Amino acid sequence: MDSYSIFSALFAIPGVLIELGAIGYAIAKWKQHPTVSMLVVVSSGIHLMIRAAYTVLPMMMSRIGGISDTRTVYIAMNAVTSLLGAVASVMVIIAIFSGRSTGTEAPVQRW
Repeated sequence: MDSYSIFSALFAIPGVLIELGAIGYAIAKWKQHPTVSMLVVVSSGIHLMIRAAYTVLPMMMSRIGGISDTRTVYIAMNAVTSLLGAVASVMVIIAIFSGRSTGTEAPVQRW
């Protein structure tokens, strides 16, 4: 394993912990907010797969070698992960706004 792979894996740890925390929290709140929780679990799972791809594929490509093959794999990986990342981000935005009131109810005092 080269130094790039080690640093790539180390730099991915905070993001992985955040995604795992989001999944855990969504599962804990599943009964109260099933739609939002499902969207958060799926979108966080997609983000975890993207992080795994950016960590594992470079390690695999360094073992295989071949500069032309590497470029093709990185182009395909960037295209697929960009699309998946956009879908996951839209899911998070939908989760944020799903189940919100229409604004016609009286405001609730929380003090």
